[in-house]
Amino acid sequence: MITINTWKIRFPEFKDVTQEVFNLFQGDAVLEMGDDDARWIGFYDLAMSYLLAHLVYLSQVTAEGDANPATPLRSTEVDDVIVGYAVSKTIENSFDMYLATAYGQKYIYYRRLAFAGPRVAFS
Repeated sequence: MITINTWKIRFPEFKDVTQEVFNLFQGDAVLEMGDDDARWIGFYDLAMSYLLAHLVYLSQVTAEGDANPATPLRSTEVDDVIVGYAVSKTIENSFDMYLATAYGQKYIYYRRLAFAGPRVAFS
């Protein structure tokens, strides 16, 4: 399992995160991911690092008074008119909270690698 020092080397933008906050969100991450790292076929610590970054980032955003989801923006431009949307069209009807940050998207990437299902080679 990753330590706060290793995590801060990977994500120096979180240098001010305390051990207590790290422990809190690591507990949340273990609830999400489980504690059997063998199931993650080598991606456990990496995936947990990104999940922790996602959770800590969202907690910092809401601590500053913004309770809105950190969703990607999308805009359409025709001539001189620009229309902006708060939610990307690709996730409009299927919002996944992990898509709200780049950290969450990378966590999903590693989760899909680890749990892609059976792979069959045809000859």
